[in-house]
Amino acid sequence: MPNKLLFQIDAYSFEKKFIRIFIGMNLLLVVLDSVLGFTKFIGHSDLRDLVDMGTEHSLNNWLSSQMWLFSTFALSLLALLAYQEKKKSYEILPWVLLAGLFLVLACDDGVAIHERIGTAVEDYFRGKGPVPGKKHEPGKVDSLLISFGSYTWQLAVLPFYAAAGFGMLYFCWSRLGNTRARRYFIGGIVLMGVAVVLDHFEAKWDLHQGDFGWLPKAIVNHYQRVLEEFLEATAEVCFACGFLLHTLTQFRSVKLTSGASQPSPA
Repeated sequence: MPNKLLFQIDAYSFEKKFIRIFIGMNLLLVVLDSVLGFTKFIGHSDLRDLVDMGTEHSLNNWLSSQMWLFSTFALSLLALLAYQEKKKSYEILPWVLLAGLFLVLACDDGVAIHERIGTAVEDYFRGKGPVPGKKHEPGKVDSLLISFGSYTWQLAVLPFYAAAGFGMLYFCWSRLGNTRARRYFIGGIVLMGVAVVLDHFEAKWDLHQGDFGWLPKAIVNHYQRVLEEFLEATAEVCFACGFLLHTLTQFRSVKLTSGASQPSPA
């Protein structure tokens, strides 16, 4: 007799708990950054980086990766549901592509893919690679990088992410019939857009000489990064909650059955 597990989850109860838990965790990381990181209460820099939201290898990045993976899981289930309902390929493929996109974003937050691509592009066009020591005369691309005045990844990678975002908006607006799920999705896009704008000005503020009025430059630069990371993390929670909420409204219950297959009669 196969073993069976039946899961029944109330979608709206799940929504409230999910938002409270993960927004609360993001707020806790902001507090830890301020109390243990920025004040240098933790003496060793490697340990301090765990709570420093301005670094790319902190607990904040780990949590962000989990949010992208939650979205990937939900989108994969929606693709599976569309397949089981025998829908057309053009109705299944967008869910698959979205799941792939969010998986890439999870990897990006884990190993800083877009930052590495931006650095590689900048080094190449400014004569630092791919062959060490090889120089060339500055060209139009070099001038563009210099005049842009911000992180190179925004020129090299952001257009692709922006195109994917517009495609996602077009598809999900019609597919997310649940009003609350749609609100989370739109909220995630708005918050992520604001975070990208702040990230653009971050590099410019780093070049600013002197303090910002009565505020020391170190405080302004650090908490600008903290605000950017918090908005980005909140956007990721909104995406995950919206997609999971939509998924739960599509699956009223989940039944898992396991057991050894019976041998066919001789």
